[in-house]
Amino acid sequence: MNLLRVFVSVCQTGSFTKASEELDLTQSSVSNAIRRLKKALGNELFTRSGRGIEMTAFGKHFFESVEPSVMSLVNTIGRDDRSEPLTSSRNFIVYALESALPRLQIRLRELLKGSNITVTLKELPSNEEETFDALMH
Repeated sequence: MNLLRVFVSVCQTGSFTKASEELDLTQSSVSNAIRRLKKALGNELFTRSGRGIEMTAFGKHFFESVEPSVMSLVNTIGRDDRSEPLTSSRNFIVYALESALPRLQIRLRELLKGSNITVTLKELPSNEEETFDALMH
């Protein structure tokens, strides 16, 4: 789903840079996501055109097929303002520097006492690509 969201954003904005700003990701994270989707689909999605990009015929067809469903899911998830943070059951994974993990664990234990929220703390991966992969799973 995350790869599709990145793909749809790139198609809608016509730019990896603008998509990265819209999604609050780095440009290399967007590039990596598109590369992974391209590999999974076995087809080129974009070609370079001057300083920008253009969708390939396959990319355009794929975009037209997935965009309505992806946007519907994005809008549905974004609309859930009814959830109460302290009573909803949610699971989060938080990546942080190893040195910060003990302090975060103590503070989170205090903050989340009596809630149904679970937070798993993990050490930040060593490079941006591993970080992006971890966040996508």
